[in-house]
Amino acid sequence: MNQKINEIIWSLNTKNDTLESLVAYITKFSKKFLENTPIQLLISKHEEIAINIEKFIPSERRRIIYLACKEIINNTVKHAEASEIKLNFSLLDNEFSIIISDNGKGFEPLTANNGNGLKNIKDNMEYISANYHLETSEKGTIHKIIIKI
Repeated sequence: MNQKINEIIWSLNTKNDTLESLVAYITKFSKKFLENTPIQLLISKHEEIAINIEKFIPSERRRIIYLACKEIINNTVKHAEASEIKLNFSLLDNEFSIIISDNGKGFEPLTANNGNGLKNIKDNMEYISANYHLETSEKGTIHKIIIKI
């Protein structure tokens, strides 16, 4: 409950409408969520992130991107049997990308629609004009979110 309230406050505060805030909040959530699991978290940030930390991201887009990342990480912990999750943040030519990958067992996207998670991610990314790509195999899964900022 406390986490939900903090998420609402974070998403509504326009002072957080920056690339820095989004990257920091996703990183903070991921570390906290994975701290009591055997899954190792690896985080990398392209050097352009540090240079452009004040880049503006509207609240609604920022919230939707965060929720997508949260869903991806939650699903990975629940289903992937992964020992490692990698978060990669980059910014090139005003395209911000988040790549979340794991070394889990992968899944069949066509039969993984028991829940609404992947469908919601796809629909929400389309709603905010972001590109979402999914690659999965028995060697793991890669989720790519790319958005112009």
